[in-house]
Amino acid sequence: MGLLLLLFACWTAPAKAELGFNVSDLSDLGTLLGPTVTKSFVKTIGMAIDHKAYEPATPLGTKIGLDISVEATAYEVPQDFKSALQSIGSNAGDSIPVLPLARLNVHKGLSETTSIGASYFGWVGYLLLGGDITRTLYYPDQGLTYAGRVAMAYGDVSFVKAYTLTPQILASKRMDFADPYIGLGYQIIWGKVTVPITNPIDGSGIESSASASSGSLIAFLGVGFRFGPTGIKLTLEGSFSEGGAHSLGTKFGFAF
Repeated sequence: MGLLLLLFACWTAPAKAELGFNVSDLSDLGTLLGPTVTKSFVKTIGMAIDHKAYEPATPLGTKIGLDISVEATAYEVPQDFKSALQSIGSNAGDSIPVLPLARLNVHKGLSETTSIGASYFGWVGYLLLGGDITRTLYYPDQGLTYAGRVAMAYGDVSFVKAYTLTPQILASKRMDFADPYIGLGYQIIWGKVTVPITNPIDGSGIESSASASSGSLIAFLGVGFRFGPTGIKLTLEGSFSEGGAHSLGTKFGFAF
C-alpha cells in the first residue's frame, strides 16, 4: 500500500517544480485529481481498513467470553483503483494484485446476547483502528442463530484518512467443533486525500486536500474451528465486495 501511495506523491513532484504562482490557488486537490480519482482513492482505502470481526452470530457469553487473535487479510486491488493510478501515469496496480493487511483482533462478551470487538494496527505512517458491537437476535437450542452487527473503522494511511461504518446481518450454526456463518453488510465510506505542495521559488507551502464519500455492498462467508479444550481457535473467511475489494482472510488465536 505504501508503494502505491508513494507513486502518487512522486507524480506531484514535477508539478511542484513548475509552480511559479501562489500555491494557495491549489488548496482544492479536487481540481488537480478530479472527483473520480479522489473517490477511488478514498473508497479503496476505506474498503481495505474496514474492521472485520471474523466472528459468527453465536454469542461469546460471559463465563469468560474472551477471544484474542491475530488476523491476516488479503484484498484484491479494485479495477477502478488501477484506473485511477493509470490516470496519474502509473501502472503499479497491475503489478500488485493484492493488498495484504494484518491486525490484532480482540472480542469480549458483555452479556448472553451482546459482545464487542476491537482491532488495531500501527506502524510508521500507518494507523488502523476498528471496532464492532454484535447483538444476537435469535439463539435457539437447534437451528440457525441470527445477529445484527455494526462495525466501525478509521485509517490514516500516508496521505489518505478514511472512515467506514458497516451495518451487517448474519446467521450461523454452532456445532461441536465449528461454527460456520454467513453475512451481508453495507460499507459507508468517507474520507479525505491530503498532499503537501511547496513553491520552490519562495518556499511557501500548503496542504491541498479533497474529500469524497462512497459505499459498497459486501457479503461474507466463514467458519470458525475450535480445537477441543486447548482454547485454540481458527477462523477462515472470504468476502465479496461490490466495490471490487474481494478478500480472503484468517484469524488465529485463543478463545476462553
